[in-house]
Amino acid sequence: MSTKSRILVVGGGGIGTISALNLEQGGLAVVTLVLRSNFETVAKKGFTIKSVDHGHWAGWRPLGGVIRAVPSIISTGTQPFDYIICCTKSIPDVAPYLADTIRPGVTPGHTVIVLIQNGLNIEQPILAAFPSNICLSGVSFCGAEESPLGEILHNDADRLEVGAFTNLHLPLEIQQIAAEAFVTLYQASGKVKVTLEKDVVAARWRKLVFNAVYNPICALTDLDTSRLRLISGAEAGFSMVNGLIRPAMREIQAAALSSANVRLESSLIEKMIDSDPIESFIMPSMQQDVRKKRYIEVESILGEALREGEAVGVAMPIIKTLYHLCKALQFRTKEGLGMFSTNEYLNSYTKL
Repeated sequence: MSTKSRILVVGGGGIGTISALNLEQGGLAVVTLVLRSNFETVAKKGFTIKSVDHGHWAGWRPLGGVIRAVPSIISTGTQPFDYIICCTKSIPDVAPYLADTIRPGVTPGHTVIVLIQNGLNIEQPILAAFPSNICLSGVSFCGAEESPLGEILHNDADRLEVGAFTNLHLPLEIQQIAAEAFVTLYQASGKVKVTLEKDVVAARWRKLVFNAVYNPICALTDLDTSRLRLISGAEAGFSMVNGLIRPAMREIQAAALSSANVRLESSLIEKMIDSDPIESFIMPSMQQDVRKKRYIEVESILGEALREGEAVGVAMPIIKTLYHLCKALQFRTKEGLGMFSTNEYLNSYTKL
């Protein structure tokens, strides 16, 4: 019998917990889960999970246990992790930074780092920090949320697109083999849909058609994706889809083509508009984070797309407006969580 893969999942919210459960259900992995705010609850009671893919679970914990922080492989003598899967939010404007968080658990030349995170260019600081390690992209289409702590509602089936970010220090062949191996691990449960994606840049732009539009609009209005569409039928002559959602998605379409030569068909936009079942009332992650007074992925989802597009002359007025409004939300959250006091900025304020 082959040895099971040792996997460390960093981030035990909705997506991280469902990923850990799915991997262990496949029988090919032993998972250890790094938790933050929900550690005390899960350590005592385990997770309560209601999943469209895996059914109902009470008191579930991964076989490798739950821990508060990434363990140091060197100082503890811990057996190396074969994979570190990062399911935390991608928030490069707020410390601690992901590379610093996972560094103690990374074995150079061995550990495969998997980023199941949103946005563009998220791999760059990881490749810079760990040049001898393979880094994989995981684009997740999965609806899962945690509320209250330790209780996971998984209400939209787990679909994952996996591919290798290009590490110029390593042969392309072994990076592709690693991506294929992870697909095998993740699909072993027989409960999820996993696809191998060779063009990870295209995969990330495709998801941005949804993420850079629904995420910020839902966060700013506090309306889920179903209610945003239902508005269109509530008032004659008014359409949120025609007036805002579809035009914003077309801006992402234009930026993808001009900046990355990624052609996104108009049929994809129509698919993304109705990708969440209308009867499901799903809250995107950014809306959930605003409700919980947490930081949002404004730079990875909106900022990077805007900078890529504007760098090649693409006009993105809707995305730019959403970006600035979400930066204001982030400012409010940072102040509320004590990152700074507005008094610090009063003396240096200039109207630009």
